[in-house]
Amino acid sequence: MRWLLQRVSSAQVSVVGEVIGEIQEGLLVFVCAMIGDTDAIAQRMARKVAWLRVFNDEHGKMDLSLGQVGGEALVVSQFTPAADRCRRNRAGFSRAFDAKRCAGIM
Repeated sequence: MRWLLQRVSSAQVSVVGEVIGEIQEGLLVFVCAMIGDTDAIAQRMARKVAWLRVFNDEHGKMDLSLGQVGGEALVVSQFTPAADRCRRNRAGFSRAFDAKRCAGIM
């Protein structure tokens, strides 16, 4: 499982012009589920993200977690971090979790 985090002052996801997810200050989290990942791995990663001290305290030092700043998380499924770029100019995505094939597992 791969996660890409970005601190944001606000973020939103829209599909065909309709906003389907929106947050104010917090973390935009792109999650790439890969073959072999389990619910236990996802839960462990979510706990790590929640406790990461990536927000500034009163001294400007990154020492506060998402909960300590009252932040939100917007989690977006993303398969591109599973890319295998070893094959010349075309990336392969065979390691990414196939939601259609494995519906109901995660």
